[in-house]
Amino acid sequence: MDSNALDNNIFSEGIGSLSSDITGELKVGDVTLEIDASDPDFLDKLQAAGYALQSFSAPAGSDSERTRALVEEIDRRFDDLFGEGTAAQAFKTKSLMKRIKAWGSIVELANAQKDALTDKMSEFNNRYNAGNRAQRRAEAKKKRQFPNKKGSS
Repeated sequence: MDSNALDNNIFSEGIGSLSSDITGELKVGDVTLEIDASDPDFLDKLQAAGYALQSFSAPAGSDSERTRALVEEIDRRFDDLFGEGTAAQAFKTKSLMKRIKAWGSIVELANAQKDALTDKMSEFNNRYNAGNRAQRRAEAKKKRQFPNKKGSS
């Protein structure tokens, strides 16, 4: 089976793709996960789960034992992030690939939300922190009085 067929198969079985409007919801199996990268508590949990997954070392053993250990670790992180029992509801099989795809989608959506939030904050800062009103009015008055001069102090 080629990777495109695998991706389509996984997504058709319930792991949704990202929405272009960055809604903060991701459907995994029968569960809709709420993702809010503007919530510091959610970000703390996501970061802790990410660190735990990065530092996890599957025990020595057969491929099936290592895969089972990874599945259980990812399930613990889903439950830590979204509440006890979420992994069991979201994943009806022991598929490691489905869990990895879902985790990647969560991180991707959270990053997209953080980027959108950064853009909004920049827009806000540019609009409202471009000097106080009195400064802007004084500059406008100088331009009206001396149209050929560049605002001198």
